[in-house]
Amino acid sequence: MVRPGRAERPARRQVDSPVAGSSGAGGDYNIWYHKSSWGKELGNYNKRRVRAVTKCNLDLDSGYTRGDDQQVPYICLHFARGSCFLGDQCSYLHRRPTPWDQARLDLTHDIFGRERHREDRADMGGVGCMNRENRTLYVNFEGASSYGYEKLQKMIRKTFEQFGTVETLSVKMQKAIAFVTYDIRASAEFAKECMSSQSLLGSTLNEVLDVRWSYDDANPMAVLKKKRKAEEELAAAVQKKIDSEEQKRGARPPSKDVADEEDDIDRYLDDDPYYDLPAEEEKQQEEGGDRAQGEADAVAPRGEGKEEQKEAAKMEEEGVNPLGLIADYGSDSD
Repeated sequence: MVRPGRAERPARRQVDSPVAGSSGAGGDYNIWYHKSSWGKELGNYNKRRVRAVTKCNLDLDSGYTRGDDQQVPYICLHFARGSCFLGDQCSYLHRRPTPWDQARLDLTHDIFGRERHREDRADMGGVGCMNRENRTLYVNFEGASSYGYEKLQKMIRKTFEQFGTVETLSVKMQKAIAFVTYDIRASAEFAKECMSSQSLLGSTLNEVLDVRWSYDDANPMAVLKKKRKAEEELAAAVQKKIDSEEQKRGARPPSKDVADEEDDIDRYLDDDPYYDLPAEEEKQQEEGGDRAQGEADAVAPRGEGKEEQKEAAKMEEEGVNPLGLIADYGSDSD
């Protein structure tokens, strides 16, 4: 995983002054549901199709800011919406997210530093849910269906690939919706803010995209793929934790290929202090063993063991079998 380098140019000021409504708020803000009350005339999410006043252009607006010098892990939310008036003086990053940024995120915050919640909003908007990964976007392109399936699929892919790597793209022409899945969560969060109430690249139909979070895919293959990826991420996290603990204890450095490394069993017997006895107990055990051997020698008659050994060796030389009588025994019936 490569850390992104510092940009060669400073970030551009997207607007000259703060834009009203660029924060996405309207009406009274409800801290419990983490959304604004839009009133009776704008109570339905599907009826709030209003084109955004500003738009982010990554080729022109990206650059270094004060956030790069301070190593801030979050991207500017106003930059994603095209309404940041601070430019290179902004305390957040002005670029698209990378796997390096995703690795620094925790489960409770998104790429913009906002707190995620236990459940999704009723309209599947907002920052998302921390109980699932949130990598798939629901895109309603109503008004652009006249382009046809093939051309529309290319336009959607080209539009959303500028924000990150798109793993899968599914277009449903009969419902005028598409599902865009990114490789990392940070890219999906960034693309959602950038493309909300915008139009597709190259489109002249002035459609207004409705971008929200998608529900989990119920396809068995998708469920299996998600399960395998979660297991791989868990195994990688455990191995990373083990390597960090070994480095803290001053043990051997983490190996690149753990599977090919042989386990040194002897080091557990030699290095484990649990099996080491105190010096006094070890000395007492040695003295007790010598004392027991001396008592056994004292009980046995002197010279008895040596005479028996000499007699056995002499019988072996002469070919005499002490059990010969038993071996040669036979009965008359034989």
